[in-house]
Amino acid sequence: MYYILSLPSILFVLQFLRSRNSFRMADILRLFETMAAITTAIAPTKNMAIAMSTIQVSPIDAATRQHNWLFAGYLLILLAAAVLTWLVWRSGNRVQDLGRKEADARISESNAEAKRAGESAAQANERAGIANEAAGRANERAEKLEGENLTLRGQVATLETVAVDAKKELAEQQGRTAILERAAVEAKAAQQRVETKLAEQQERAAKAELQLAELRRRLEPRSFDWGPFLKSLEGQPKATVEVLYRQGDDAEGLAESLNMVLQIARWDVVSGPREITPEMRRDLLQSVNLLTPGVTLVLKNLKGVGPLEHSGSAADVLFTALFNGLGRHVNMVRDDSLPDNFVRLIVGPHP
Repeated sequence: MYYILSLPSILFVLQFLRSRNSFRMADILRLFETMAAITTAIAPTKNMAIAMSTIQVSPIDAATRQHNWLFAGYLLILLAAAVLTWLVWRSGNRVQDLGRKEADARISESNAEAKRAGESAAQANERAGIANEAAGRANERAEKLEGENLTLRGQVATLETVAVDAKKELAEQQGRTAILERAAVEAKAAQQRVETKLAEQQERAAKAELQLAELRRRLEPRSFDWGPFLKSLEGQPKATVEVLYRQGDDAEGLAESLNMVLQIARWDVVSGPREITPEMRRDLLQSVNLLTPGVTLVLKNLKGVGPLEHSGSAADVLFTALFNGLGRHVNMVRDDSLPDNFVRLIVGPHP
């Protein structure tokens, strides 16, 4: 009866953790109280059955008490594993939020720099307009002086000195006009430089946004709907499974989740998920590329396994369940050294 109770208890804990956005000590206490109430509700029925069938058999009573203590410890370990799983999930979200804030700060800084460049361009345009105005006024004055010179040609004898002065003034005005024209050309060149700098700033901002989107995608943990996964394994052939993972990003968390769910589905899981050590890496590199993203199934025989095969074997059932949950990032590799009906599950880096 206690083994039958253990699976609903595990599912209850998983569902509870999944439905909460925050998890406090009061929630942990209420979870313990609920599990204790379930155990207490079943205990009278068990005790009555034992009393009716094993009256005056002291060794059975002792064995029953020992079993009760072991089962209570088993429930506590399950609860501790569920709490640790939630803590790992929250830590991943915190890292993701910090990365998002840093990227947003970089984009804001690029936008501010682009705004300053735009203001500099506006000021350069204003100075160019003032220079053009001055040049226009100088041209008007030169034309007026030329008209007066035509009028005074008949008085050359008496107004020769005035004509010389007027020519000097005209030369000065032309010199100032040339200076103003050069200033206008320089202002226009400065405007072009500012526009080029502004375009470069906009290009950097666009690249920063693309980098932010890629960073957000890589920081998001790989999602997996465990309910349909468990249902697809229910009533199907089972095999011995070994779960390995390569350290980095969310590979360890996904490996722990796969290991726990396969245990719930009553597959023969070899110990817990193990990190690939340097010694293990030398052996695995003979058959597996450890840099392959996603999840890789290492099998002795690939025949009858794949999205188009549907042979109904344990390896094919597991491949189909993983493929439906993770999509195209599920791979298969052959290793003739593995025993029959054995699956080595390697969780690689985030795709």
